[in-house]
Amino acid sequence: MGVLKAIGYLIAAVAVLTVLAMGGMLIVVIGLVVGAIGSLIGTTVFTAYGLKNYFDSNKKRSDLD
Repeated sequence: MGVLKAIGYLIAAVAVLTVLAMGGMLIVVIGLVVGAIGSLIGTTVFTAYGLKNYFDSNKKRSDLD
């Protein structure tokens, strides 16, 4: 019976570690997705702000003169 008990503990330990690893991977994937979305939003806002300032400026490009 001691051997069966030890095997049961090993199976339970592997199951617990698997659940913890999957939870950790879920957190990592969520972090990557949120980071990518934040980067995309930041890049879009930065580009829009730059274009707005460019078109609102009084400077003209030399090829339009």
